[in-house]
Amino acid sequence: MAKKPENNRNSIGRFVAGSSGNPNGRPLGSKNKFTTLRNAFIETFEELGGVDNLVEWARCNQTEFYRMLSRLLPREVEATVVSQSSLVEALMEVEDYVKYERECSSSNG
Repeated sequence: MAKKPENNRNSIGRFVAGSSGNPNGRPLGSKNKFTTLRNAFIETFEELGGVDNLVEWARCNQTEFYRMLSRLLPREVEATVVSQSSLVEALMEVEDYVKYERECSSSNG
């Protein structure tokens, strides 16, 4: 037995093309739940000390910080890189930097 159409719906209950359940749409200036939640997080972030507090926390919790950061960054980034160095030279620089960081962290305790 088919449903009886209601207002702007067809016989199976779907909206008829060109009409919606809210013909006036969302009121101008009204915020959706995501915007409200985002603003609450920003307000909380500032209340807890903002960037300075985040930096302090990140220094003590580097693994967790980078784990969170990796979730926030886009998974793919398109980039054009122009360099005076070869790939081998760049990799050697990275290795030197990693060694330097390890030496610093081991001497700092």
